[in-house]
Amino acid sequence: MMCQRSGREFVLWMSLAIGFVPFAPSFAQEKREPPRREVRVPLDTVGRESEKQLPRIDLPEFLITGEETSTLPEFTKSPIEGEKAFDPLSRKPEPGVRESTRVELGGSTKAHVDFMRGPKGFSGNASAGYGSYRSPFFDGWFGTNSKAFDFLLKAAYRSSEGYSANTDYRKGQSGLSAGAYLPNGIGVLSGARVHGNFGFDGETYRLYGSANPERKRSVNRFTGALSLNSDATGSFGFTVGAHASAVAVSDSIRTGENEVGVEATLRKSFGSVELKAEGGLWRNFYDAPSILEDPFFTHAGLFAQVRIADKADIIGGGEFFFTRGSDTKSVGKLHPRLVVVVYPARWLTLSARYEPFIRHSSVSTIVKESPYVVNDIRIRHTEFYNNFTFGVETEFARTFKSKASVTYSRSRDYPIYVQSSAVGTWSVEYFGTTRILAFQGEIYADITSSDYLGAVLTVRESKNSATNRALPYFPSITLSGLYQHRFSFGLTLGAKARWLDNQYVDLANTRKLGSFVLLDATAEYAIISTLKVIVTMENSLNHRQMLWDNYITFPRTFSLGLSFSW
Repeated sequence: MMCQRSGREFVLWMSLAIGFVPFAPSFAQEKREPPRREVRVPLDTVGRESEKQLPRIDLPEFLITGEETSTLPEFTKSPIEGEKAFDPLSRKPEPGVRESTRVELGGSTKAHVDFMRGPKGFSGNASAGYGSYRSPFFDGWFGTNSKAFDFLLKAAYRSSEGYSANTDYRKGQSGLSAGAYLPNGIGVLSGARVHGNFGFDGETYRLYGSANPERKRSVNRFTGALSLNSDATGSFGFTVGAHASAVAVSDSIRTGENEVGVEATLRKSFGSVELKAEGGLWRNFYDAPSILEDPFFTHAGLFAQVRIADKADIIGGGEFFFTRGSDTKSVGKLHPRLVVVVYPARWLTLSARYEPFIRHSSVSTIVKESPYVVNDIRIRHTEFYNNFTFGVETEFARTFKSKASVTYSRSRDYPIYVQSSAVGTWSVEYFGTTRILAFQGEIYADITSSDYLGAVLTVRESKNSATNRALPYFPSITLSGLYQHRFSFGLTLGAKARWLDNQYVDLANTRKLGSFVLLDATAEYAIISTLKVIVTMENSLNHRQMLWDNYITFPRTFSLGLSFSW
């Protein structure tokens, strides 16, 4: 009881802190700015920063070109910015906000960070170690980034024999990413960026508590993408891309999924107005007994953005969706969209959004969000027919940043997890309409040149019209925090905590898992500038609560590793 009480008090104080961040005093702007890396930009972009340009419209899109990797990884810190503080076995904390609208201040050209340290212009990092329960691991990357070309090769592997019988796992991934800028003098393709990436990731783990306790599941994914992006000088730009993937999920049965997709975006500026047209098509092909029809997903939209006296942006338009799930259900809808972004001060941004849409879904995305769901499932694309978001963002001298947003959404065909016939696994059902109200607040701060703090708080309330109850496996409150301190003699200490509130495990809301805290600690010591010793302790409080019904967290584990960079 004391643990739960102290945890709730901690969440309350963090809520108050995050809520009052936008009203931070002006003296926060006087914080010393951290050292910046040298930035190189292509020669044909010099002088563009002085031009009056509209910020890039970044409306919600379906990312088919893979992860952008023109900036090589950074290992000097381990910020949680971008991490979402939620149970990794749960769905995302921002339901209905699909890559939420962002208006980027400044020009549209992205600068290139120069990581060239050695005489050949290549840099990299390799880390390897060994942990409790016979758990070896490796993680490394190698690449270069110049004005005209970038290249990145990544690989990682980790395995463990587990703390008891049938708790072993192994997982690995590898990827290759490369991009280049086309030369000038070729019309609209002048300075365009060609980017491609290919990757593989696979994992094998146990379905604990199943009818057969020795049952294993393996998930293997192959992905590839190619894109061409042109932000050429002038008022016209475009992006075209193609994506393909092959996924296999195997345990007692095997489900194969192949996906192909294409997407195109056109942008045209007329003074203070910018028009954007976009469209895309995805088709999935399955080898599974539950799939009656191969699903498809298409969308096409037209949007306009108007900038008003450099103080506000108004974005409006509409997007048409035509989709079909694996059970032959088809949906065709035209959804309007309206976004208003206001800049009262250089450090403050306010936004209001109305963004209904349909979210693309597949077997691989559902299994990734819930590793213990049965793979013989039906697929439907979720329609968020009401979706409102109000947000505020602050940034002071690039050393203190905060974000807060409130989202209200109503949806059809929202995936709901229910117990399957096999103990320890879950199936996906679609019934009724689902209402979700979510608050998310984030704080990131370089307190001093040696201290870094980050925190993400998510509070959610859900209800399904068919059950008149909250969604199962949907924690109402989650909180993550990270703190790092770097000493002058080369030692860096860090701690990362995640607190999850109670979550129901059945549709009737009669059973639930208790709240708990997971705390990890890390110590890094730089023997020389390029070589570090890393000691990690995960689940340091040794809590054994269940993340899911029948799925207990790993006990306290230790690992020792070396990291070499060049």
